[in-house]
Amino acid sequence: MTEADRPTNDRGKHAGRTLWNRLTWATGLLGLGVTLQRRASIAALLGAAAIVLLAGLAAVAVDLGTAYLAKVADQRAVDSAAHAGALADNASSSVTTKNSAVNGLATLNGRSAGAAVASLVPSPSGTVALVR
Repeated sequence: MTEADRPTNDRGKHAGRTLWNRLTWATGLLGLGVTLQRRASIAALLGAAAIVLLAGLAAVAVDLGTAYLAKVADQRAVDSAAHAGALADNASSSVTTKNSAVNGLATLNGRSAGAAVASLVPSPSGTVALVR
């Protein structure tokens, strides 16, 4: 590349210097203390941003863990109500006995009495109690 082919901003006393050389020359004019202060302030800002990011991730982890525990507790309540309905149906084929057993267990698990509905579902291995 000849001198005439270079852009006009590359000509002059900085011609031939790389970008790194220009940056180190410019920071040398400002003094060493200014660059160290800037580095320290950038490090402090990055540290604060990292703390905020970690706090946000911890909050999301706590929310997801709470939701998972609530889901597991609900599933346990439904499973135990279905088991109670199946035992009640096995003992006596009365629909009223089955429904009262399911609603009683739902009430013990903190649900309202009408929240659980029991029904019998046929399956290849036998009749299964289903709680919704």
